Amino acid sequence: MTPEGWKLVPAEPTEDMLAATSWPGCARADYLHMLDAAPTPPVVQQDDEALEVLRLALDALVWEVGSEPALCAGQTRRAIERARALLAKRGEK
Repeated sequence: MTPEGWKLVPAEPTEDMLAATSWPGCARADYLHMLDAAPTPPVVQQDDEALEVLRLALDALVWEVGSEPALCAGQTRRAIERARALLAKRGEK
């Protein structure tokens, strides 16, 4: 999620970006200097509604396949493990 008022940009300027500048000879170096000098973006607040949806989806998935992800098919097991890791990272159950 990108904070309001911010844009994600490539680490290296694209050819279209370089062509759009009025200083084509030094645009790449200037761009890289600007990125180096850019401030750190503000921390985006976690989306509690998205976390709740993830929690509910995980609960439903675990209920459907059983509480032991090791018994699930590969993709399902990885989805359960990833969802649990994301929730644990945020201090959730």
